[in-house]
Amino acid sequence: MSAVPRRLAAAVLGAALLTSACGLKPEVVDSLAATGGQGIAGDGLSSGSGDGLALDPVDAGVTEGDSAGVDADGDGVVDPGTGGVAGGEAAGGDPAAGGEAAAPTGGEAAAPAAGGGGGAAAPAPAGTTKGTTTGISKDKILIGIHAPLSGASPLPQGSFENGARKFWAGKKIFGRSVEVLTRDDKYTPSGAVRACEELSRETFIVLGAAGTDQIQACGRNRTLQSSKTPYVSSGVTENGLRGIPTYFANSLTYKQQSPIVIANAKRQGFPAGKWALVLSETPNFADAKESMEAELKKAGIAYDYIPVPKAGTDSDAASLAAKLRSGQYPVVYFLGQPFFFAKTVQQTQGPGYAPTWTGPGPSMGVNSVLSLTCGSSGGFKASFLSPYHGLDKAPAGKYVDDIEMITAGSMMGVEFMLNQLTEQTLNRETLLSKLSGGMKIPAGIFPPTDYARGQFGGTGVYALNADCGSGTWKTSAGPLNG
Repeated sequence: MSAVPRRLAAAVLGAALLTSACGLKPEVVDSLAATGGQGIAGDGLSSGSGDGLALDPVDAGVTEGDSAGVDADGDGVVDPGTGGVAGGEAAGGDPAAGGEAAAPTGGEAAAPAAGGGGGAAAPAPAGTTKGTTTGISKDKILIGIHAPLSGASPLPQGSFENGARKFWAGKKIFGRSVEVLTRDDKYTPSGAVRACEELSRETFIVLGAAGTDQIQACGRNRTLQSSKTPYVSSGVTENGLRGIPTYFANSLTYKQQSPIVIANAKRQGFPAGKWALVLSETPNFADAKESMEAELKKAGIAYDYIPVPKAGTDSDAASLAAKLRSGQYPVVYFLGQPFFFAKTVQQTQGPGYAPTWTGPGPSMGVNSVLSLTCGSSGGFKASFLSPYHGLDKAPAGKYVDDIEMITAGSMMGVEFMLNQLTEQTLNRETLLSKLSGGMKIPAGIFPPTDYARGQFGGTGVYALNADCGSGTWKTSAGPLNG
């Protein structure tokens, strides 16, 4: 993708996004067919750096050499970083840029403060109070978004544009149109850091579209923090993000969803027996593992914990499938990479064994993942949680696919956030103050968000059930309160 940002009509507010089956790029389909869903080498899926989706396995924040400091000892405090990315190269090629990036829940970005990796903050436009107003002009508001747009990315760029355009058509905020600048994070934490730091110098707010590892890297980024850039993402890990004043999650984290996973299983009458608890080996899933273990014990459900490599190979999937078949687990909780999930399902199911699959969201609840699992033998039975309802709940014919719908839902939250400001207080500092002061965003495609709860403001999720007949996830219940 060119260094020149692509301008969209709007951006996605932190959902974990994949394309529908018809939106998969030809090279992705070919690669999956050739590798059993592995993905293309070097795309971040097979390299172990994450595939850019919020539901995927992640590392402890950033890869070696990334600019962000990391919480190496797991105490929730950001430890000193290296001040550079990927071998000391500053984000975006700017030697001054360094530090970590914050993952916004509403998708906002901030201009760096003086000395923060891009020069002094932009002066306030006429009629506004003092504050950081990067990305604000007389006739436009620029929003930033980082997402995996290259390599084997399954994200349909056209659906991002169309969903945003449909939402913002004919709308203005304080007489200004809204545009979005996108940056390709290349499925890696270091790529996300570069993208977030660039966006913080150009746009008003930044959105983390997807990727637990990418979101965590941006959420902890010092450049975003020093430039007062609001960063909003979907709720994923809480590891190392708690207490960062520029980071906000707009949906329930994996940890917060654990009791709802159990409640959903009971509501739907999942088969009785010992569960398999399958998670990728990463510190960023530790809170999800601990909370699920506690909830299973509370519910009196026996389980076996089965860790899997962060970047699972075909042989890893085969090994996991053999363990699941041997244990005959009636229910499998899965939190990991979607392509690895698809490979596991394909190799697990067969005559005599077809478990019920479940887990938190944003994870598998998008139609492109379903397209990779419905062909498995034995019938694919699954119910995953999701921060948004299924396409079946959208007005008929309004959206081409679930990505358009999710994008439009995200824009509802962005519009509400901006409208809590005024012409005189249209600056980053005021927005951050409003968010940290307990802003409550009403429900739309997403459940309500309530920051009176703190920076992790999610309140509920939907349960989506696999419907292989239609090739889509169907909304079975929700919002289920957390």
